[in-house]
Amino acid sequence: MTDITQARLRQVVSYDPETGLFTSLRAIGRAKAGIMAGTSDHHGYRRICIDRRKYYLHRLAWLWVHGVMPTKDIDHINGDTSDNRIANLRPATMSQNIMNCKLRADNASGARGVFWHAAIQKWWAYINREGKRTTLGYYTSYEQAVEIRLAAERLHYGEFARAS
Repeated sequence: MTDITQARLRQVVSYDPETGLFTSLRAIGRAKAGIMAGTSDHHGYRRICIDRRKYYLHRLAWLWVHGVMPTKDIDHINGDTSDNRIANLRPATMSQNIMNCKLRADNASGARGVFWHAAIQKWWAYINREGKRTTLGYYTSYEQAVEIRLAAERLHYGEFARAS
């Protein structure tokens, strides 16, 4: 099965790059023409079914504007998975996309990649890159471990390193 083309996409929906909203041009399933297209999944990403295939709207926004389906992940720069304005979207590797995610709810230290290592009574800083974990060191100071981790994020992920 091939991906949807830009021409087919433009037959069934319209897209406003300034607002990021898709509008149905014809009835799709139970959705009527002229209404906002797509539904949200449990992560907040909006999806739509076209020709019996589900597509994420951020990927379709890229197709709409650039004429090709993205080969990489598409990152939401501001972290809002429902904000599909083209100015908020950029191609990214999986690692880059993960770096721009919000801090996990179960993070106990308050910083990504910094954990208290109880056995040695120090803060452990590490970073994952392309599926491999690299230890950045063990520190007596939480602040120092966080500083080292943030420096590694800036070095390895540049613009994708999330400030918070």
